[in-house]
Amino acid sequence: MKYLISLYLLLMSCAVFAEGEEEIAPIWQQGTVIVIQVISILILIFVLYKFLFIPIMESIETRQKQIADAYTEAEDSKKEYEDKKAEFENMIKLADEEVAEKLKQALKDANAIKDRKIEEANLEIKRKTELAENNIMNEKEKALSELKEQTGALGVQIASKILNEELTPQKHESLINNFIKDLDNEA
Repeated sequence: MKYLISLYLLLMSCAVFAEGEEEIAPIWQQGTVIVIQVISILILIFVLYKFLFIPIMESIETRQKQIADAYTEAEDSKKEYEDKKAEFENMIKLADEEVAEKLKQALKDANAIKDRKIEEANLEIKRKTELAENNIMNEKEKALSELKEQTGALGVQIASKILNEELTPQKHESLINNFIKDLDNEA
């Protein structure tokens, strides 16, 4: 590279030197200057092409390849992202369905438990009601039998009093009033 630049500068200085000597001659007679300048331009074009255009074109191609690779990688990443996104959305959908199913099952179980507890409570209430009715009936029968016993005893007492005394309307009324008082006192 240094040698080419040195050669170019040498040719250009020769052209300048030759130009200074041939200034007197007309332009068509200044052939050596034109030849030196054409050769200098050709050398310049060659040097520019070899050391400037080719490296620039190679770096441009390298950069274009890097950009294409980056674009391909970005497309692959985007596709991978879309796949992962679809997978996560599917997982979320499945999780939502599973939660809904478990919630539905929990509500169903809760309703079954509630219905069972209500049925058990109704059976317990019915059992206690029957027990209470049986107790009431037993107490009623007991009270009636006691009443019959007391009535029988009172009847016997009344009969014995009647037999011991002669029954007049005033005595009859007095006996009834005494009988009522005795009942009130016993109660």
